[in-house]
Order: sequence, then structure tokens, then C-alpha cells
Amino acid sequence: MKIVEPKDGLQGSLRPYQQNGLNWLWLLVRLGFGACLADDMGLGKTVQVVALLLHIKRERTKQSNPALLVMPASLFLKRKK
Repeated sequence: MKIVEPKDGLQGSLRPYQQNGLNWLWLLVRLGFGACLADDMGLGKTVQVVALLLHIKRERTKQSNPALLVMPASLFLKRKK
């Protein structure tokens, strides 16, 4: 299985199990399959999908399909310290 390196654009790092999920999702994308990422709440499904979308954007610069990511507003809003 190809290891996907989350690089440019991802602000943060993936935990090992999130990296495994990203690799699995990328394999399914390459094979043309759909997927349902259904981990328990709080394990980082959103960051895995963001990393996947960034990787797809890098790999397929000429042919990009639109993507819609629905997530809680608390993950989207920048928090001020």
C-alpha cells in the first residue's frame, strides 16, 4: 500500500492510525471505490479527509472533481488565544 505523505496545506500532523486511514482512503480512490470512514467520534475523521483532499488536489492537478466536506463549525472556525 502506498504511504501518503500529508504535506503542503495540512496544518498539523496525523497520528499513526489516522495515517493508516489516509493510506486506505487513497488506495480506494485509486481503485475507483467509495468509502465510509466511520471511526468513533473524536478520532480525527475530518483531518483524514482534509489530508486526502489535499493529496488528491496535488496528484490530479489537471483533472479535479469538486468535493464537499461537511463538518462541525467548531472545527472550521479559527480559535483566538
